[in-house]
Amino acid sequence: RRKVVGGFADGGVAVLGVEQNPRQALAVADRAYGRETGRIAWEGKAKDLAADERVQRAYLGGFETIAKAQESAS
Repeated sequence: RRKVVGGFADGGVAVLGVEQNPRQALAVADRAYGRETGRIAWEGKAKDLAADERVQRAYLGGFETIAKAQESAS
């Protein structure tokens, strides 16, 4: 996925993805927005959000980091 999405992004094309798996979404995105009850609850650079303790606890199953997933997806 990262190669396909990255190819578009490298070509200057904005890509909007809607993903039910936050781990996967943060691994391929440059920026991310999280919604709760119809409102944006958090937003920022995907790398920063993946390292955010609150996002990890609420959406990624605890205090794990997905930095390795981001690196391997590149």
